[in-house]
Amino acid sequence: GVRTWPWIPLAGLAVFLASFCKGLPGLFPLAAPVLWWIATGQGTWTQALGRSVLMTMLVGLIYAALWSWPDARANLEPYVQQRLLHRIAEVPTVSSHFASMEMLFTSMALPLALVAVVWWAFRRDAVPGKDHRRHTIGLLLIGLSGVLPLMLTLVQKSVYMTAALPIVAMALARWADPYAVVGMDRLRTRARTVVAVRGFGQLLVAVAVIISALTFGRPGRDAEMLRDVHKIGQVVPAHSVVGLPWPMWEKWNLQTYLMRYHFISLDAVESGQEWFITAGEPPPIFDPPYEAVPIGLEDLALWHRMP
Repeated sequence: GVRTWPWIPLAGLAVFLASFCKGLPGLFPLAAPVLWWIATGQGTWTQALGRSVLMTMLVGLIYAALWSWPDARANLEPYVQQRLLHRIAEVPTVSSHFASMEMLFTSMALPLALVAVVWWAFRRDAVPGKDHRRHTIGLLLIGLSGVLPLMLTLVQKSVYMTAALPIVAMALARWADPYAVVGMDRLRTRARTVVAVRGFGQLLVAVAVIISALTFGRPGRDAEMLRDVHKIGQVVPAHSVVGLPWPMWEKWNLQTYLMRYHFISLDAVESGQEWFITAGEPPPIFDPPYEAVPIGLEDLALWHRMP
């Protein structure tokens, strides 16, 4: 079994960091000890439940500490009120509660197909161990715990299940493991096949490295926005808080690009910030007013408060 100390507290800390990055979808590993016990029967149910409770308490204590810190609460409270409560209730992204299952099968279609081929080819010769099925089910339950809860609301996106996909892939790999071992043993007796497979793998790695080198630094999406972001970053000092109209608040890509590359935060509370970003139209009327900053932006407009 897994020792409670120090791994479970470290796991709780990791879950907090996951939720701090991904929000509610990052909390799904809290159920992992209980789900693993249900599938495998390893340990006792009290141990499994205790580990989940310990992880949950640690995550809750960290968030309680952040909530009691005024600066952190000022950052978290808008997220809770606008991003979580408001959007879940009023801004659906899909029309069906089962959309996440469709996204899951779409994302895992290729791994599932490969595993099915391996299983079909060597199912008569492989002898799975007694823990094979239980481990597969355990990993699958943990992975699905990061997908199925998303179906409770109509706010669903494939990115919300990103953290769960590797665990689902591990479940498929565990299922295919004994059959893949048989297949690999057979390949070892065929020297030409081994050389061909190895050469093909090396070729794929080389192609991936070359493509990565050729495309390094080139934006795959939001190219115009990124050009504007870098121009803004050359003018607006790092660690500045820049205002913007409320309708632009949910341009999360704009927010993350400015923070990631230039440490610039956005604030939709129109309180007369020194700098203001709009989609082209003038900023709200403040006293003193703003003047345009002509830096050749394509999709955005930058404004500076007049002295």
